[in-house]
Amino acid sequence: MIPSPPLEDGALLLTPSAVLEALRPGILAACCVCKRSSVWHWLDDGQRYHPLHNTAHCIDALFAEWYAMIAAGEVRPAGAIQLTGAYARRASVAQLTPAALGSRDLGSPYFRPGMPEGTPWVAVTRLADGREVISPCGPNRAHAYATGAHWRALGRRGAASGLGDFLPTAGWVVDPTGARRDEWEY
Repeated sequence: MIPSPPLEDGALLLTPSAVLEALRPGILAACCVCKRSSVWHWLDDGQRYHPLHNTAHCIDALFAEWYAMIAAGEVRPAGAIQLTGAYARRASVAQLTPAALGSRDLGSPYFRPGMPEGTPWVAVTRLADGREVISPCGPNRAHAYATGAHWRALGRRGAASGLGDFLPTAGWVVDPTGARRDEWEY
């Protein structure tokens, strides 16, 4: 879905080169213009990342769509989508609401553009040799806490981790805002 154009007094605030400069690498997602996989994401207003190829074709097509939206006076809110034909009939029957566009960085050092909202939850464990084992858990908060509890139990029992036979000595869970939770140390 094409994001709404950034406007001020009815005019676009950006140029294609500014969009190209604002692209950041992230995880694979469908480009908002051509729907093919892209690792590049555009940070629209400092809040949300939208998948967009770093090619002139996709950036120019995005601007063409924006100019058409402005000319037609149909600047839609983020997430709005116009369905036609059978898709429109299905949506009206099911009363589907459009999905929110883009992903947002809430402050986690493990966030990558393109991750779903409310992610990532991460379990981190420090081994006796100083290495840190990072266990990404996506949006699954319970799994992050369960993984941390598993590492804590290994450390409490004095059981080697299997990663070079080093004992877990500390651990914590990192929430999507980057805050450490459920910290422990031996």
